[in-house]
Amino acid sequence: MRNAVGKEGASIALVIMAVFAIFSFVSPPPIFDSGENGICVPSPNLWQLPPLLSWSMNFAGIIAIAVGALFSNKKLVFVPGQDYVFPALFLITVAANPWLTSQLNASTILCAANLGCLYLLMNAYGHSNATQEMFVIATIAGLGAMFMYAFVLFIPVYLICASTLQLMRPKELCAFGLGLFAPYWTLIGLGIVSPADFALPDMEPVFNSEISGLDIAFVLIELGLAVLAGLIAVIYNSLKLFNTSVRLMLFNRVICICGLAAAIFACIDFTNFFAYIETILLVVAIQVANLAATSYSRYTPYISLSVGAAYIILFLCIFTA
Repeated sequence: MRNAVGKEGASIALVIMAVFAIFSFVSPPPIFDSGENGICVPSPNLWQLPPLLSWSMNFAGIIAIAVGALFSNKKLVFVPGQDYVFPALFLITVAANPWLTSQLNASTILCAANLGCLYLLMNAYGHSNATQEMFVIATIAGLGAMFMYAFVLFIPVYLICASTLQLMRPKELCAFGLGLFAPYWTLIGLGIVSPADFALPDMEPVFNSEISGLDIAFVLIELGLAVLAGLIAVIYNSLKLFNTSVRLMLFNRVICICGLAAAIFACIDFTNFFAYIETILLVVAIQVANLAATSYSRYTPYISLSVGAAYIILFLCIFTA
């Protein structure tokens, strides 16, 4: 399998991402107020962090997601070959959206958590006992839901993914339930939170939302381009790649389930749709990388370059609109 990006391309993507992130920090976009998205504690957009610290934590988180996905693939192999298509594509597409790089945000946190949960699920594939993994996944979801209700929406997604990998047995389901409620028992028992602190989320579907503006239009174009590329890649991979290995097919199936769920949640929770973007972009990057892994065309590198150039142009459009 030939390389479509290589280490050089990944290095260039990292530099572009860093430049765009610095530019977004120096000249931040208008604040997108998604309200308080936590069940019982303030959400990331309400944390009073120094701007530089917030930006640095977010920048480190994005890099950690790209590197973590790369090393996860080396162990689990959900993208054949050793190319750097998906970390490079992920960095470029994230960098093209200044709201995702200007400060610490829910999207980076949720994407990192989803990557960690998917890794635990795929790493447990074939094991006769996955109670520890299911407990940890549920604990991550429970803790995350405290300050981001988007985690609540992903709880059934994790269960569906576990069932897809044949990990959902009675003891695993019990461990999942214990892990889900353990953080709340602990914090309520310590008196850190009380039942009065809990609040229901205020979700608004895309057709009822009043969000508008040219900046948002460009963001939706970026997201639409990513979803279209992902769908094309999934269709191609289902015909060319996923039939070669049951393990590869199952791993990519749960990855696609997570990405599809994020896309659906972005539509039904449109006032908070930024929280789901990085998860969508990571899944799309992985599927495009799978397409590149089986494409022997000499034009494959130019396709990757064209996608990167398109997102760079969209980034410039956001700041010049």
